Amino acid sequence: MRDYLADWPAEKVARLQTVDAGWAPFDENQRPIALHKPADLREICETVHGQCSALRSAGLSLAPELLELDLFLFLACAKLSEFEAATCS
Repeated sequence: MRDYLADWPAEKVARLQTVDAGWAPFDENQRPIALHKPADLREICETVHGQCSALRSAGLSLAPELLELDLFLFLACAKLSEFEAATCS
C-alpha cells in the first residue's frame, strides 16, 4: 500500500487533501502515513469508506482521487483477509 500511495503525484495528493480534513492516509508533507500492522490498514480503510459514505449521503459527488482511494483500500483489505485466512488454515 505504501508503494502505491508513494507513487501518487503531489497534485493528486493535494486535490485529495482539499476535501479530506485529515482523514486520508497522507501526512502534511503529502507522504503516505506509516502502517505498522494489519489493523492500521483496516482503520484507514474504514475511515475513508465512512467519509465517502457521509459525503454521498450529503448529496456530494466524490472526487476521482477519493473514489480511487476508497476502492484501493477496499481491495487491499480484502486481499489482507484472504492472506490471513490462508495462513490460519
